[in-house]
Amino acid sequence: MERSYTEKNVIPLSAIGEDILITEITFPDQVDKTTYANRIQHLQKETNVIKVSPTYVFRDKKMGISNNFYVKLFKEEDKSLFYDLAKKYAVQIIGYNEYMPLWYTLSCSKDVSLTALEVANLFYETRLFDSAEPEILYQDLLTSSDPYFSDQWGLKNVGQYDGVSGMDIKAEQAWTITTGSNRSAR
Repeated sequence: MERSYTEKNVIPLSAIGEDILITEITFPDQVDKTTYANRIQHLQKETNVIKVSPTYVFRDKKMGISNNFYVKLFKEEDKSLFYDLAKKYAVQIIGYNEYMPLWYTLSCSKDVSLTALEVANLFYETRLFDSAEPEILYQDLLTSSDPYFSDQWGLKNVGQYDGVSGMDIKAEQAWTITTGSNRSAR
């Protein structure tokens, strides 16, 4: 699929109003790698499916990958390199966060054979950008017992206060690794 990008193709994420549902599908039986790959290919061919990606288990917690990934440019002048690479891999530039203008959200459409993890790695390995990472979806995570947690968009931004969902410090994800210690700093 041929794509061409110019500045007018890239819009602030706050202007996007699509409803996309994310679903986890589990197979009822243990399958070998070939059967698994065939099932994934079959699901990917469904008309209303954008992308099928695996779910990983880390410390008994499930993590999946959406069809989106994020890229942060080093500087504004890197846009042409960014557009060229997006075109090369036929990924769609969804938009950018108007408050973090060097961060872009990209999407692997149905026509892209790679997952968001694979394409994010390709962007990262060029060393042309400050950061490139897939959008990771977490389940079964510990959340805060703070009754005001849902108001603290910097910890978990789900679009509250007209914010951009996902633009936060990923506190819940960090808490799956460590919550710190109860010892006072000395």
